[in-house]
Amino acid sequence: MIGVSGGRYLKDWRVIFTPSARGKQGSLVMKLIAVPQERLAIFRKNDGALLKDIGKESGVSAKLDGETVALEGEGGTEWIAEQVVTAVCLGFEPKIAKKLFGDDFFLEVIELGRLYGRSKRKIERYEGRVIGTDGRMRKKLEELSGAFLAVGDEHVAIIGRFEELKNLREAITKILEGSEHNTVLRLLQYKRKGL
Repeated sequence: MIGVSGGRYLKDWRVIFTPSARGKQGSLVMKLIAVPQERLAIFRKNDGALLKDIGKESGVSAKLDGETVALEGEGGTEWIAEQVVTAVCLGFEPKIAKKLFGDDFFLEVIELGRLYGRSKRKIERYEGRVIGTDGRMRKKLEELSGAFLAVGDEHVAIIGRFEELKNLREAITKILEGSEHNTVLRLLQYKRKGL
């Protein structure tokens, strides 16, 4: 899951700083999120329109400072804004990431590096199994589960409603464990029909 480990720098898309006032009711919280180089253009586009939208929607101050997004606001609203920024950093389109402002959408991250070690070849193979040939498996997984999927940089990220997210996470786990694609797709079809 996404989070902070004592405020230390963990990965280029992670939260890299959290002051001691961590979300106590009425207290301001500041988070700095490092943005991957390939995602900076999205935050800079249209004079920072995305960050303005995030700030307006969540009621936090959201600014891009170099390669870092700074969020400042009350604990609960700041956390939601952090989730949206993190989702964009993970590869989701802003339109999909903004669904996290709704109470019924959640973000989950499966970190392949933690599960399978640091072998680049091994991680690329697992990412490839989830994506499939020409992205077809990824599209089918999204279509059958109703959730959204972003794969890359040693992670698989999911945005969806609780049941959608749970079903897609189970399907991805089975793929990573070596199940056949067709078996996993049938499982999602059964779950979709409520069988």
